[in-house]
Amino acid sequence: MAGLRSYVLARMLWNPKVDANAMIDEYLLGVYGKAAPQMKAYLELLHREVRPGPYGLGAHLWIFTVPDYSDQLLKGGFELMRQAADAADDPAIRRRVEKDRLSLEYYSLLRAREYKTSGGQYAPADLDGLKRDAAAFLARVREHGIKSLHEGYELKFDDAYYANLQAQQAVTLENGAWRAVIVPALNGRAVELTDKGEGRDLLRRVPPGDRAYPDAGGIAVGVYPDMHGKALDVKWSVESSNATELRLKGEAGGLKLARVYRLTPLGLVTRTEALNGSASETAVALQARAEFAPREIDQEQVTFRSTDGEVVGRRLIIPEKEPTGRETWDGPKLPAGEWRLNHAGAVNAFSGAERAVLTWSAKSRPQVVLMLWSGDKKLKPGESVALESTYGR
Repeated sequence: MAGLRSYVLARMLWNPKVDANAMIDEYLLGVYGKAAPQMKAYLELLHREVRPGPYGLGAHLWIFTVPDYSDQLLKGGFELMRQAADAADDPAIRRRVEKDRLSLEYYSLLRAREYKTSGGQYAPADLDGLKRDAAAFLARVREHGIKSLHEGYELKFDDAYYANLQAQQAVTLENGAWRAVIVPALNGRAVELTDKGEGRDLLRRVPPGDRAYPDAGGIAVGVYPDMHGKALDVKWSVESSNATELRLKGEAGGLKLARVYRLTPLGLVTRTEALNGSASETAVALQARAEFAPREIDQEQVTFRSTDGEVVGRRLIIPEKEPTGRETWDGPKLPAGEWRLNHAGAVNAFSGAERAVLTWSAKSRPQVVLMLWSGDKKLKPGESVALESTYGR
């Protein structure tokens, strides 16, 4: 509906006193003719998503994030578009309706690419169908002269993304208290950590519209040349596994890498070691990152005792301030081997870290990220560095 937006803005810039609703009706009638009532009903359906209660669902739209619209938007939106196409008495109007329908198709496509674990695999529910639908959708997009779905990206980005989607091996670890799912091909990422007693996954499920999806969120350890560089590309493979332990191995930049995931009654332990297997000194920094889903982020507080004995409590969401943030602790202010999310009851105990970074956001799906760095290391041949974390309650 970019045309509608431009029309109303232009009319109001010419005369700020005009009735915006009247301008909307004028545009819809002129552009959609007999299909105008259905298109106005579609606009009302959209507005209902974000309008505050009790007259709407109260969703908030943030820039750079894909919104979580209700199921009714897709169901009702597709039906209204069908009615509008039937009501159109001119091929040009019908084509305009078809173009507007593409936004619903795209949102439906994003939701359909959500990955789930089933039968030892991590994949969308209907991967083959998703690829077919994506190819057909992108063809329709081109028919309407649209050249990009993302700012700064050509359509070939989406062609490659959907063509390259594939099912990944998922390894499930389970004991009496916990269940964890790790996907080795996604940087050895843990995508689920469920407290079986409470029946709740502690990890944030990243929206499938996220550009990095599915290689995003959960628990992962990155290997970097230093704390300011770009992560090295590591191909992890399974070395061994049993009901409660998974061992991975990999190589990158002359480093021999080993990672262990192990379930204990306290939670999920992950230890990553980088060994310099080259004949010269190698720089490396390890980063452990866990992305949690807080129960109520406006109530969440991060607490710990620092290495110099100070008790630290950090309330995340403060009224009338930006609902996002970042804070870093190192040296004597580094958490003394443990920090916790009080409201969620989540604890991260660790060893081998020299810096702790906390980030949080209440935008889209709320998140709290606990990040640990090994610090910048210069490893001589045969030397190693390790970073260990336990995530639980």
